[in-house]
Amino acid sequence: MDYIIKFLEKKSDLISRFELKNGVEAHFLTFLDRPFKGANSIITDKTGGEENDFEFIISFSSYNEELDFEIKSLLATYLDFHYYKSGIVVREGDYFKIPNFQLIDGFDYIGFYTLHPAYFPQKISSKYLWLLPIFESEYQFLLKFGSDKFQDLMEEQDIDLTMLDRKPLV
Repeated sequence: MDYIIKFLEKKSDLISRFELKNGVEAHFLTFLDRPFKGANSIITDKTGGEENDFEFIISFSSYNEELDFEIKSLLATYLDFHYYKSGIVVREGDYFKIPNFQLIDGFDYIGFYTLHPAYFPQKISSKYLWLLPIFESEYQFLLKFGSDKFQDLMEEQDIDLTMLDRKPLV
């Protein structure tokens, strides 16, 4: 936690704790106006209790307490049912679908794409992965063309990926 607080140059605005099914107590830090003004981030802290585990970031532009709780619940569900249960090592450029589950109420996201926290400076530790919510069409694009082409598409379209109400890239 100290690293990210030092890096973001502020203490978290809110800290929440969830007990996950595997007995791990996950900490979720909410930072308002980080990585930039108008964008907010929820960052996990010591999700696996190990120093080598990844930490995850979801950044979004619309903040309210209900959305904050919903995204933290989504992260807790992701950690419980995908990250810990599958035993799959998650890396930058991975993508996956979470079937039969509405990720964020009111939005048609079906899964996540993992990438370097693009809106944070490059000096952020490589142990942090940004979980970008993706649409079905983006997931199908990733299956067909891969993460390098998807990364190119994000750069070409240059849209604010923190906007939850964004249009699909494809």
